[in-house]
Amino acid sequence: MALDCSHAESVSAAALLLLYATIDSLKSNDKSKLVRFQNLKGKFKFAIERSGLKGITLNKEPSVVDEQTGPLPVIKGTARGEEFEAVIDYVQHRIFENDMTPEEENIWAAAVMETVSNVKLHAYEDASDKPWWIICSVIDDNLYLAICDRGVGIPNTIKEQGWIRSIVDKSPALVKRLLSEADSDSIELSMMLGETSTKKDKHGLGSKSIQALVDENPDGALWVFSNRGVYYREDHSVELKDFSRSISGTLVQWNIKLKNQ
Repeated sequence: MALDCSHAESVSAAALLLLYATIDSLKSNDKSKLVRFQNLKGKFKFAIERSGLKGITLNKEPSVVDEQTGPLPVIKGTARGEEFEAVIDYVQHRIFENDMTPEEENIWAAAVMETVSNVKLHAYEDASDKPWWIICSVIDDNLYLAICDRGVGIPNTIKEQGWIRSIVDKSPALVKRLLSEADSDSIELSMMLGETSTKKDKHGLGSKSIQALVDENPDGALWVFSNRGVYYREDHSVELKDFSRSISGTLVQWNIKLKNQ
C-alpha cells in the first residue's frame, strides 16, 4: 500500500506519533499490506525520516538511540517501561545541555514516568505485549512530549474498575462523568481521579506531575485523546470534545518551557 504525500507539507508531533504507532502495529499482522511513502518532500519528509518511520516501512531495525548526538527518533517501549530513560537522558543532556537542576530533573522524570505508567494501567490489561511509542520534539521555545498506545482506551477501562464506585459516590461531579456515555467525560473522570488520588492509591491518569508542569508554563497545554474523546487543558481551564471516529488507543501530549530561549 502506498501513501501519496505530495500534498503533505508538515505534520505535528502528535499526528506523526499516531501514524508511526499505526504503521508499526500493522507490521505485526501477517495479513496487513506493507506501507510505503511516495512523494515525500520538505518539512514532512524531514519529520518522517527523523522519526524513523520511513525506516520501519522498509523493514529496517530501529536505530540505536544516542542521547548525546543527533535527533531522537520515535522510541517504541515495552511492558517493562524502561525505555523512557532514553528520553529523560536525551532531554537532560541534549536539550538542556546538563543544565537541569536535580529538582527540575526529578519533576520532569516523574511526569514522563507517570505518562508511561498510564499505558500499563489503562491500555493493555490482559496482554503480555504492551507496546507504546513516545516522541520528544522542540518547537520554538517549548519541549513537547507525546506518548501513544494502541490499547482499549481510557473509556473502556476507567469505568470497569471495582474501586471506582467508592470514590465516585463521594462527588456529584464524578458521578456525572461516570454516568455519561461520552468518551471525553471518561477521560476527564480519569483526570479528576488522578488529581484527588493519593500516592499510595493512585487510580486516575496520574496527572499531578504532568499538570504541574503544564500549569507552570504560560504556553503549557495538555492534550489527551482516547478512543473518540479529547481532553484539553490550558491555563487551568478544560475543554472536552468527542469525534465520530476513534483513534483506537490513547495519545497524551504536553509541553514545558525551555530555559534561556
